[in-house]
Amino acid sequence: MIIKPDWDIFKAKFSTNPQDAFEWFTYLLFCRKHDLKEGWFGYKNQSGIEKQPLELEDKVIGFQSKFYDVPLSSKKNELIKTLNTTRANYPKLTHLIIYTNKLWGQGNGKDGKSKALIEIEDRASELGIEIIWNEHSFFESEFVTVENNDLARHFFTNDDYKGWDRFNDWSSTQSAIDAPYFTDDDIKVILPNQKVENASNVIEGINAIRNKLSQPKQSVRLVGLSGVGKTRLAQALFDERIGGNTLDIRAVWYCDYGESPYPLPLHFIAELQRQNKRFIVIVDNCGRDQHEILTKAITNNNSQISLMTIEYDISDDLPEKTSVFKLEPNSPALVQKVIQSHYPEINNPIPYTIAQLTGGNYRLALAIASTVSSVDNIAVLNDQQLFERLFYQNGQINQDNYKIAQVFSLVFSFNIKDLSDPNSELKLLSNIAEVSTRSAKHTIENLKTKDIVQQRGDYRAILPHVLANHLSKQALKWLDEDDLYEIFINMPSRLQRSLIKRMSYLHDIEVVNKFVQKVLDKDGAIGKKLLNGSINEDEFNYLRLLSHIQPEVILDLIEARHTEDGLFLTNKNPHISKTQHLLKNLSYEAENFERSFNLLLIIATNDEDNTSNLSAISSMFNLYTSESVATLDLKRRILQRLFEAEEYEILLGILISAIDFNSGGIIYSDSDNGLKKEGYGYQPKTYGEIWDWTEFLLNLLNELDKLNYEEAREVFARHLKSIIRLCHKAGFIEKYVLEFNSRKPFIKALIALNELIIDDSEELQKYPKTLQSLQNLVIRIQPELNNLEQLIQHYILIEPFELARYERGVDDNLSLKVLHFDNYDDFIDYIAKELVNSNDLSSFLPLLLNSDNPYLKNIGKEIYPKLIKDNDLDVQLKKLTKVSISSRPYLLLGLLKELKANSFGNYKSTVLNLIGIEEFKKVIPWLTLELSQNDTDYDFICELLDLKLEINCQPYAWISVKKEDKKISVENFEKVFDSLVKNNYDQAVEQVFYFEAMNKNALPDKYISTLSEHIPSIYNNYPTFDLRKILLLLLSNRNSIDRTFNIFIEIFNSERYISLTHENKTFVALKTLLQADTKQFIEKFIENGYLKFNTILGGSQDLLFYADEKDVIKWVEQDEEVRTKFWLKNANLLRVEDHIGNRKIHFSSLLVYFITRSSNPKSTIDEILENSVCKISSWSGSYSQEMRSRLGIFDSLKEYLASNNLDQYISYLEVKGAEYLEAIRTQELAESKKAKEDEGFDY
Repeated sequence: MIIKPDWDIFKAKFSTNPQDAFEWFTYLLFCRKHDLKEGWFGYKNQSGIEKQPLELEDKVIGFQSKFYDVPLSSKKNELIKTLNTTRANYPKLTHLIIYTNKLWGQGNGKDGKSKALIEIEDRASELGIEIIWNEHSFFESEFVTVENNDLARHFFTNDDYKGWDRFNDWSSTQSAIDAPYFTDDDIKVILPNQKVENASNVIEGINAIRNKLSQPKQSVRLVGLSGVGKTRLAQALFDERIGGNTLDIRAVWYCDYGESPYPLPLHFIAELQRQNKRFIVIVDNCGRDQHEILTKAITNNNSQISLMTIEYDISDDLPEKTSVFKLEPNSPALVQKVIQSHYPEINNPIPYTIAQLTGGNYRLALAIASTVSSVDNIAVLNDQQLFERLFYQNGQINQDNYKIAQVFSLVFSFNIKDLSDPNSELKLLSNIAEVSTRSAKHTIENLKTKDIVQQRGDYRAILPHVLANHLSKQALKWLDEDDLYEIFINMPSRLQRSLIKRMSYLHDIEVVNKFVQKVLDKDGAIGKKLLNGSINEDEFNYLRLLSHIQPEVILDLIEARHTEDGLFLTNKNPHISKTQHLLKNLSYEAENFERSFNLLLIIATNDEDNTSNLSAISSMFNLYTSESVATLDLKRRILQRLFEAEEYEILLGILISAIDFNSGGIIYSDSDNGLKKEGYGYQPKTYGEIWDWTEFLLNLLNELDKLNYEEAREVFARHLKSIIRLCHKAGFIEKYVLEFNSRKPFIKALIALNELIIDDSEELQKYPKTLQSLQNLVIRIQPELNNLEQLIQHYILIEPFELARYERGVDDNLSLKVLHFDNYDDFIDYIAKELVNSNDLSSFLPLLLNSDNPYLKNIGKEIYPKLIKDNDLDVQLKKLTKVSISSRPYLLLGLLKELKANSFGNYKSTVLNLIGIEEFKKVIPWLTLELSQNDTDYDFICELLDLKLEINCQPYAWISVKKEDKKISVENFEKVFDSLVKNNYDQAVEQVFYFEAMNKNALPDKYISTLSEHIPSIYNNYPTFDLRKILLLLLSNRNSIDRTFNIFIEIFNSERYISLTHENKTFVALKTLLQADTKQFIEKFIENGYLKFNTILGGSQDLLFYADEKDVIKWVEQDEEVRTKFWLKNANLLRVEDHIGNRKIHFSSLLVYFITRSSNPKSTIDEILENSVCKISSWSGSYSQEMRSRLGIFDSLKEYLASNNLDQYISYLEVKGAEYLEAIRTQELAESKKAKEDEGFDY
């Protein structure tokens, strides 16, 4: 945001001593300019200048600050005295910066300087000092108003940021900013993609977060339970005493979203982005939805901002483009240190007792410690009595407040400002506590001051959970399951969800278990709805939250519903994805695993395309991240059952996941409900378990391979390296590799083994037996030199990327080598010779013809003489039956090349004969084009085309590329192209035009008609970018323009509506026509003041910007009043172009034309602003953010008008800009109000 200097506000704001404020302001600007992060030394009442001179390369610089209420010329003597004093005290000084709020008045002297200014500068020159005047204009510069607008905002406005803070003590404990950050090895941070058991220590976590935030456009999310010290860790990121790569404190802005900051974080980030400087924005108590909005904002365009949000809870699904870090609870020992630091007057063992009770929760520990006096002895108190101290008043517990806290803890969060609502949450909870709403509200707000109630807008939540759970347990001592059920069914849905969330933490309480049974009973509030099909999405979520309390009951309900309704476990169920999620949760306990799996299997088999549904059950068999404690023995029985039931497709889908030992990663779950569970599921205890499980899986893959399931082989080869690495041996794995290879050469396994030996060479040197075993296995599955078929399968029938590795030099780490050969060329020579010497050469042809390996061209050349010894080539090829031919059969290319070299006549007859063979005719176009070099060759292609073959002739389109590469003459190009056109090979013809367009060739007259005829097809079938290129090819010939317009009129007349979104296909077509001939475009597409075609989604304004201004003016002048009105309303007169690091605004010269021709220029400017600047049809983020993005256009427009001698309208634009800024602020306030209304907790 640009902050305009306003010295009246400055003087009013700092009325007690504006000179001191000005000196501080200019000192800060001086430090920013010269990167003096820690300021600059100076004496009290420093003589002549404000601080000691600064030596900068060959300059010695001082500065002086002068805040005046009178003209500068009246201060001539004072300024000359300053120069004299400065020179006397600082003989080495070369430059003096004078900051002043005033401007020099214009005089009659040289360059318009006043007499006083000339005298001052003359004296400076005599003293050898160069003056740098930073007068009022300097404070209007971009350096002050944009780059340092945080300073400008403070000194020039009364609009300081509310709720936004620079580096400070942000934590609720409010200790000194330089207080130490206590750490120990027990504080753990789980990094992105890190498992819980491998969590990093806090210093590693801090350094990892710093590495992320030190880069622009990075989004970090720090999560963890309430009170574990997340905000304090955020402060530590800027503490040079901790770790390395400390973040710059000058870059940070912090807010607590729960305190309703203004501007909202989204708007604040938009302001920062306009400064194009590095910032780190930290938003505390930021919900997931808001996090995603902010992440999108900082990752768009050329943002220099990195973001960290802090949240007390963890969601199931991770936000996109975000690195999530989880802070684990602290050790009691560390919490004890913190208590002793904040409350040194409390004697041991009290800090120890509190730390043990609160289980690593800073906030709760400090809240309890604050209630303790130096003479207290709390060692004799039990846990409940310690918690009760939070509710002490005048030395004893306030029972009313305690009961209020108990009742309000029954729900996760509650609204305290909804009294006017018939379903008021405050009123309902107050009634349960048997107190007035005023008393309840007062108590809750009082607890907030103790930092054990958190705020989100109108909502409050008692946190941390350890306290809220304790309080709710106390409430359940005087509320039974019937009370709880009655409360639940009378609650509004939001509060129901909140109550269920709290109950999910209390699974070990008898009342809760009985309440859940009652809710899930077949006649209960939720059970009944699940059975009769009336359950809604919220209620389905209740089942998920309660799934660990009564899993068997929920499974009974699902099975009963499935029995009653055959569509329940299909995609016809609107809650099918939630059902899958629920069943996955229910599978956690071993005793429920098989029942859950069976139900998930029904869902998978009911889905025709069961890919997504299959993933739900396949992940249950992950080795490390199954999210179930079911043992591998139980899972083995289930997979064996699937095999015996011949459910091979399902089994293979599961095996793909089960044998992927690299799958998984960190799992974030919402199961912070007090149930002690291993989030990742069962973990194998010994290598023996891993070996048995792996061998079982490989045996199943082996059985599937026997049944010709090709993917089983792919899966084994893909994961072979990770299997060996995990198992640390090759023993039983070797057995299965050899079995697979015995049925069919296991080529990909050979490649994987070679890669493993190369990639892990250093590690394998430590285990010589394993290395030897792997090398022996490679030798055993490597084809022997006398086995020609296997050599071909292993080394010729390979993918292009594998071939590229064989072609690399031996010193390249990525290279592969054919055993016994120095290089791949030698191997190809060997194969060619062996084929020539073979007694059954023709038996290898099917194998070789199915490969697109380019080296086969040389083999074809070598075997040609042997192959035609007894029969002609076409006769030999006709003998092959049911052969699969590659789309680029290089072997056949080599054979035909030799045939052609010996006899062109035989070559022609062979090709004609091959056309009659179904398997071969599809490759004739590619073969003949590759073999064509002269006129005769291309004449033959034309003969083939005249046969009107029903084959894909698109390969012939490459004649355009050959022409560009000078491999075909223009005459031969046109000869073949004409034949394609004549014989209606439309796809090939369009492809030729495409290549011609890509090469920016001109279109000859003879092809105007042809291309024109194909335009409708190209318009419908080609991508937008290619369409534009092809249209430019057509319009490059001026003789085609009329016809092209008529074609598109016909296209658009056939459509009821045309969509004109920016740069879509229709937009590009119309834009190309408009730029080619604006006059004709207006004549044919604009009628009676509107576009002839009905457009949807707008876009016509953006389109008409590209019109030729001269043609528009001629058209407008024929009916100036009507057509001016049309153009101002329907055409943008400016275009904003955003590039990385730069925003450029292009203006149409029509803007000046319309203003200068207008009888009411200000009214015309209003119309231009309304239609070309302020009108917003679509936006991402917030509406106000989009409005703010247009604010800079006002300044650009002023510059544009000034450059066109229209300075008289600049002041009017400033007024309109101020009005627009006010409109933005109004919109932001409305959005802020709406955001506050929408604020809340997840539950």
